[in-house]
Amino acid sequence: GGRRGGGWRGGVTLARGGRQVLKTFAQAVSTTLKNAQVYAEMREHGEAKAYEAEHDSLTGLGNRILLHERADRALAAAAVDGTQCALLIIDLDHFKEINDTLGHAAGDLFLQEVGRRLIGALPHADAVCRLGGDEFAVLLGGLPSPASADVVAAKLLEVLSEPVLFDGLRLSIEGSVGIACYPQDVGDFTELLQRADVALYQAKDARGSFFHYQVERDASSVQRLALAAELRLALARDELVVHFQPQYDLSGGRVVGAECLVRWQHPQRGLLQPGDFISVVEHSGLIRDFTLAVLDKGVAECATWARAGRRLTIAVNLSARNLLDKQLPQDVSGVLARHGLAADQLILEITETTMMSELDVVESVLGQLRAMGVQLSVDDFGTGYSSLAFLQRVQVNEVKIDRSFVNGLGASDNDRALVRATVQLAHSLGARCVGEGVETREQYDVLVSLGCDYAQGYHLGRPGPADAVRRVIGLSYDGIPRPRVEVEVRHLRAVAECAAPVAALGS
Repeated sequence: GGRRGGGWRGGVTLARGGRQVLKTFAQAVSTTLKNAQVYAEMREHGEAKAYEAEHDSLTGLGNRILLHERADRALAAAAVDGTQCALLIIDLDHFKEINDTLGHAAGDLFLQEVGRRLIGALPHADAVCRLGGDEFAVLLGGLPSPASADVVAAKLLEVLSEPVLFDGLRLSIEGSVGIACYPQDVGDFTELLQRADVALYQAKDARGSFFHYQVERDASSVQRLALAAELRLALARDELVVHFQPQYDLSGGRVVGAECLVRWQHPQRGLLQPGDFISVVEHSGLIRDFTLAVLDKGVAECATWARAGRRLTIAVNLSARNLLDKQLPQDVSGVLARHGLAADQLILEITETTMMSELDVVESVLGQLRAMGVQLSVDDFGTGYSSLAFLQRVQVNEVKIDRSFVNGLGASDNDRALVRATVQLAHSLGARCVGEGVETREQYDVLVSLGCDYAQGYHLGRPGPADAVRRVIGLSYDGIPRPRVEVEVRHLRAVAECAAPVAALGS
């Protein structure tokens, strides 16, 4: 056709060859456009994946991968210009309680707010990262001296101290900071991270503080970190051992139960006592598995007694962290069912330090345990802060008088008055009273005169392995009943002598 006025006069007719060329050209253009779109999407996807690989999805902060990359550059720069590069690791205090009590929504808000505050306080930091859970890291390069990092740490703790608002509640943020510097403290990033962790562990002993790595204190801290790792293996290898201390009815001198006291049969160090490792358990993520292991062993032994006709109780100590675990009632129920032990034969002991929290989750957990029939005991009564307030809120079956008061019964009128008042208080609440740490006949007699119900201590029986307590209650080593013999209290010490004295779990 022809053109008129700069346009086509009408339709254009192409020959067959021309139509094929045009069709091929159109397909090529279409394919090119589609490929361009796919390539753009792949590039965006790749960039997104690369970002995700180096950043925390919740807070938007960097993660360990990003920290490592940035640290390599910062350490290289410090080696050239002679400055210091500092790594600060921040761990939030009481975050688990907030998460367990108010839910993950509150916990997520908490973590996001911490991230914003760290970025806001240190906009020029080489890296601000979330390492996982409630642990964060700040990398600072180009510092004139290690003391500069201490100034930053103090600033961060101040920034974090401002409360976070959640559903009308003012939630307090507190943290601990561990600091290590290159090249003063370390030679590479791996050592930098490790020693900042060591410093953090030391800082957490005095919550809400910062601690700069000190080589002279490293040996003990590294040993404790190593012990935590070994504890995981100990649980897997079943290296925990439970000893039992018998408890007696003061009105008749008969064994009514026993308390579980945990030991660790370490393959290299021998039999470790609670004081050697309990604090490590408390500061690690092993407390649930650890408690369940002790609980399982204690309940299994008590079930053996029950099958042999000795219906006694078994007492197991709990930590504060256990009571913040909503899974605890289900865990306890599972252990009881597995060994066929009645719930009222299990006594869970909690200390006054545990009770200081007014969190609803604690009352909920205790309420569920009581509803199951499990007995609750207040351990070390009189040494804490909020005993009466707690007893007003939670019904207990037993109150245990701390050994510090029992020790003074023979010489101190004040201790005698306090023990008498505690016995009367327990009875008025419908609970029995137990005297701990009875080491002399005089202490035993005074407890009897004051109306105390039960007692335990070296005068009556030292802690020992299962076979020792089986002999005391009239069972053979394999749990087969022997002829029942009622043993008078004055003879019990000779019968029950076994293991060396140690403190109870959690004491």
